[in-house]
Amino acid sequence: MKVPKKIISSILVIAIITSTSLSYQSTNVNKTSQESIKIPKTTETNNLKSKTPQQVNVHMGYDTSTQVNISYTTIAGELETKVVLNKVGDNKKIIANGENTIGNANKYFHSIVVSNLDPNTKYEYTVGSGDNIYRGSFKTAPAKGSKNSFKFAFLSDTQVSNENNAKAAGATFSQLSKDLDFLYLAGDITDKATNETQWELVFNNEGAFPNAGQDLLGSILISAVQGNHDNNTLTRHINAPAESGSIVYSYDYGPATFIMLNLETARYDANARAYQKEYLTNAVNEAKKRDQWTFVGFHKSLYTGASHITDSDVIEARQYWAPTFAELDVDVVMQGHDHVYSRGFVTSNGYNANPASDENGSIINPKNAPLYMVGGHAGALKWYSKKNYTVGANDPLAPGYSFLDVNSADTGSDVKKEQVIVEFEVSENDLSVNTYMMKYDTEIDSITTDKYLYDSFSVTKDK
Repeated sequence: MKVPKKIISSILVIAIITSTSLSYQSTNVNKTSQESIKIPKTTETNNLKSKTPQQVNVHMGYDTSTQVNISYTTIAGELETKVVLNKVGDNKKIIANGENTIGNANKYFHSIVVSNLDPNTKYEYTVGSGDNIYRGSFKTAPAKGSKNSFKFAFLSDTQVSNENNAKAAGATFSQLSKDLDFLYLAGDITDKATNETQWELVFNNEGAFPNAGQDLLGSILISAVQGNHDNNTLTRHINAPAESGSIVYSYDYGPATFIMLNLETARYDANARAYQKEYLTNAVNEAKKRDQWTFVGFHKSLYTGASHITDSDVIEARQYWAPTFAELDVDVVMQGHDHVYSRGFVTSNGYNANPASDENGSIINPKNAPLYMVGGHAGALKWYSKKNYTVGANDPLAPGYSFLDVNSADTGSDVKKEQVIVEFEVSENDLSVNTYMMKYDTEIDSITTDKYLYDSFSVTKDK
């Protein structure tokens, strides 16, 4: 596989530095002019790149209105882990220090927790030092209790496995709206969690939008969950909170509460599953007292429009979690995994709630029937089709995908092979959802189908 020019592994850097150093020493022996002993530009460039922060991102902290977690890597070691930031328009500098340790591919993984920030405030920041810096920005969440409306994007399964599908993920990143408050990533960020080249390709690629990943992830708050192709540290590239186990956390954002679960750890550990259920129950009940919208996020989809619908682990998870989500009256469940876009309001027994609409065509939010959504595919690795399935005993599932209102598999998403972007706008009493599709052709490195509106709907609280 061709390694992108902008992505330099530690092994490659060491090889280049060693090679050019030997060349320099040989030249220096035979020539004495000032020009002959100048360090080759390639060596200077690679030395700079080895010290320059890469794969920079900003994840939500334990309190999204006052704390963020900044992560990045460097190839070189013995570097200070520090961020310098200020409010946009204010020159007063804030300095926060972190720590770094050696990790995957012998890189140094840097982690900084920045606390005591002001809510609902745009910050600009710099990591690195001297000429070896990265500049980014982020905006903190509104103060808890705020009812201000906000907008976020939902991307599923970038699942970068090689240079080609990384180009498509970069194109998807480039097409997100510019007025987003944060980005939710529904797992499977790479295809193999420990493959460092894949992580590098998430941020930088050799397609038409080579830096779109880094440009986006370094300049917006992200909220991520673990997928089955990820591990429970996200390979330390992303630092998510751990409130009830790894990558299990919740946060308020305006008039909504988000609870991020880790069904991958719950799948193998009954205790972890019980702890997460208790955590979920407490978070949802507290949110309901404050009349908040409730969103739950995790990776493997319980209700979906494609072929994973009757996987054995999915059935087991559905039997456990679907009645709980219905009983708690969760509003929205955001899922990934099946590389299809689908949505439906699903009752506790797995049937379509068929909710009513108001005079404006907005769906009246039904009681005890969450809106289950699968976010499609943000990359270009694979797309799944529907299957004929039989409903087993005690499985809360309606036959023939009849629990869904929209299913992109019905319109040939497995043939069209398009990328999907879901964007929410959330206000105190209403949700507006626009789902876009586009087509990036990795062979000609171009968007061949411009982003278009595939699905649009709104949901209103039942007053």
